[in-house]
Amino acid sequence: RETRTRRGDRMAFATLEDMEGSFDLVVFADAYARLSEILKRGLQIEEGQIPDPIIVIGSLEAGDTPKILVRDGMELGSAEERLSTQLHLRVLAGELSRDRLLALRDVLATSKGDCSVVLHMTIPGESETILALPDLRSVNPTEELIQKVDGLFGRPVTELTF
Repeated sequence: RETRTRRGDRMAFATLEDMEGSFDLVVFADAYARLSEILKRGLQIEEGQIPDPIIVIGSLEAGDTPKILVRDGMELGSAEERLSTQLHLRVLAGELSRDRLLALRDVLATSKGDCSVVLHMTIPGESETILALPDLRSVNPTEELIQKVDGLFGRPVTELTF
């Protein structure tokens, strides 16, 4: 339920349900400005459809009826991209030709962000060398970027950590 604050800003009250029960949500104006589209999409589903899951970030306020004071949130599908802190690339040392490294540099440059990149080069049965790439190589780990990096090596080499 959308309402207005005394200052005229929009905010909302909602209910979050899962398999165990439900919580009341209080979405104050600043968070509502960021989340209103996500919340409204959940209301616009047709009968029999299941809304896309969302992740809510906030503080629990205990009381007769517990409430979550919402600070932020996101659709589950975008959580991996938004919450990842490192992109690990696990490759065999023999796969790292000069041309492939240059292509990797170019692919990473197309998706600048805050997620650091760590390169793991393995010689099976012998050693693993781990290189943290410079911050200027930090990326936004989109699905498109992951597909491009994996495509360079012809197999899955990417792993996200949180």
